[in-house]
Amino acid sequence: MRKYFLFTIIFFSLTSQLYSQNWFPLEVGNKWQYISIDYGGSLIQPDTSYYNTSLFYNEVVSDTTINSNLYYKLSQYPDNWFRFSLSEQKIFSWLENEDKLIMDFNLPVGSSFISFIPNSWSVGVFANVIGGDILLFDTLYTYKGYRWSIAIDGSFDESYKYIPNYGITLDSLSYFENLSLTYQEITLKLVQAKISGNIYRGNEIPEIVVNPITSILDSNFNLNFNVSHPYNIMFPAGSSFNGLNFIDTVYLHSFYSRLDSIVHNQPISAINISETETWNVNTTLNMNLMRNDFQYYYKIEAIDKGMLPQHSFSPDTGYYIAIWDTTSAVKIQSEVIGSFDLSQNYPNPFNPTTKINYQIQEIGFVTLKVYDVLGNEVATIVNEEKPIGSYEVEFNSRGLIHQTLPSGIYFYRLQAGSFVRTKKMLLMK
Repeated sequence: MRKYFLFTIIFFSLTSQLYSQNWFPLEVGNKWQYISIDYGGSLIQPDTSYYNTSLFYNEVVSDTTINSNLYYKLSQYPDNWFRFSLSEQKIFSWLENEDKLIMDFNLPVGSSFISFIPNSWSVGVFANVIGGDILLFDTLYTYKGYRWSIAIDGSFDESYKYIPNYGITLDSLSYFENLSLTYQEITLKLVQAKISGNIYRGNEIPEIVVNPITSILDSNFNLNFNVSHPYNIMFPAGSSFNGLNFIDTVYLHSFYSRLDSIVHNQPISAINISETETWNVNTTLNMNLMRNDFQYYYKIEAIDKGMLPQHSFSPDTGYYIAIWDTTSAVKIQSEVIGSFDLSQNYPNPFNPTTKINYQIQEIGFVTLKVYDVLGNEVATIVNEEKPIGSYEVEFNSRGLIHQTLPSGIYFYRLQAGSFVRTKKMLLMK
């Protein structure tokens, strides 16, 4: 009987460890990078009065021991200490000289509990456990979290979603002020995470579209080109909305070459045309070299603002080659290799329809789906085998069977074999 009892205890302990999830990896140095989407306005036009986007970071900055338990401080909440109990599957905050429960991951979805969320009220709030699937880093994960609502100087509605080994992947706050009839919603969407020294991210990289200069007629080399990114959020020039350009730096790399002679140039920083995805680089060429049969080799490099910056080049390999030509004839060589491609939708912003072009370089099964900012799938545009070729499809935000989409940012994602590419589009009513 004792052996059976001991076996039961050991089995229960092993089972508990087996199903334990690290929902909140707390360690000094861990850091999360989010895109903050803040919009709101009046009750009549809640989505179009203002729109502000920016990068937001939350980092574990220090730790301390209280009653033999290790607690951590986050940059987002400098006045609070937190700990996650792996054995209990609970998040606690040290408040009023005792542990206060923030989240209990043992509770089933749909149940409720009292959560002592970090706030200035120092009181518990009634929270509901939420759960489901969410798209993160190009992979579908199961999340768990909580949502709460309270009416203090207005109406608050906030939710947190956690993914094992990553922590908070999404934080959404809605606020409604009764007296002035204002509305505001803030969403933090995780785009990269640094956990135990490792950087986690999706396949999002800068995309460069350039029409190469093909012949050199004088010393002025003036090149305009576009650099887009799935995380870019752009608005029309002169608007009151603040967008986000996730591209950090763009360079022109170049050199002159003739047979076995090479003359190297220093990289030149391109200039972004404000509130657009257009960049410009302007330099003066050495015409003494060009007139003596040297060729001008150049390529574009774009670097994004991720915690682990991603680099893209155009062309992907090699260089564009421009030749001095007094007759204006095009003498250009370009080492650009054709591949799969997903173009930016047009028009963008759109209402209610927009067109999406994509290119398939080999026969295979193709999916083209649309997601909202929370990672929820809202539409499937293509879901079939396709032969090699270029395609154009139309997306109608009003033509969905179960819903009509509200104004906001959406992402469309093409997958063809191992090729995955995601781009952003804006529905503005």
